[in-house]
Amino acid sequence: MNRIIKAFLFKLKKDLTFRITLIVGLSVAVLMTLINFLIDFSSRDETGIKFAMCNGQNLLLSSLSPIQNFGLAIPINLIAFTVAEFTQGVIRNKIIAGNSKRKVYIGLFLSGLIFTFVIMIAYVLLCFALGSIIGGFDPNGSANTGNIIGDLIGTKITPEFLIRKLIVTVFIYFSITSFTIMIATLFRNVGPSITITLIVLLILNIAGMIILSNGYNAETNSLEGFSKIFAYINPLSTISFSSITSKTVGENTIRVYELSNSLFISNILNNLGFGALWLFAGMEIFNRSDIK
Repeated sequence: MNRIIKAFLFKLKKDLTFRITLIVGLSVAVLMTLINFLIDFSSRDETGIKFAMCNGQNLLLSSLSPIQNFGLAIPINLIAFTVAEFTQGVIRNKIIAGNSKRKVYIGLFLSGLIFTFVIMIAYVLLCFALGSIIGGFDPNGSANTGNIIGDLIGTKITPEFLIRKLIVTVFIYFSITSFTIMIATLFRNVGPSITITLIVLLILNIAGMIILSNGYNAETNSLEGFSKIFAYINPLSTISFSSITSKTVGENTIRVYELSNSLFISNILNNLGFGALWLFAGMEIFNRSDIK
């Protein structure tokens, strides 16, 4: 296993797909910063800037989504990278060298995780750094979470909300990587693999927005009926949904985004569960298939 990972890391340094993806990701980070800066600049009036989009907290949250901006490029490029392992004979050579199929698949999965997180960490950090340099960073400031529910100008975030979002995002990318590797291994063709992966991700996200928004009770700040069950089983529910609650600060009452304990814990657990399920399913598919 160590030899497989070392060989992958050596290949990654020279791989054209990885380099292009990294360059595109960093370019998108600069572009998104520029777009947000222009939104802020165009909203200026005699009292100053009306919107505050180009700041550290806003760009950090927007860069985390696997459905928006550069997020969708991750599974697309991961599929291209994985399929190339088959078409270039790399997988076949590893098996000929005496590695078991299960070991090779686990190595492929771990390689996919490294690929995903190296790209995403570089992209997220650059977005966060540029936003913080231009507009500053306020863990208690205003931000747009990208959710359909309650994204109102002036709604605040909290350090706890930010930390929970970061933690959940790690587990979401774990399950997305596991699913993507399984699909790429099953079809070993870029076209259908990308199509199926993107359709599944978009359906989960759109369904989450529709179902959770319809089942959200603003008076009690809670989900009701089927929407509550769906939130707990949908691995992308925290991407599709953030509720808003009121918080008293001194003599003022402000609106803040909230990621409840139940939704936070359930989203971690279901992403771990789905990630493990897709990992073992992909391993079995790979173990039973012929390698040419």
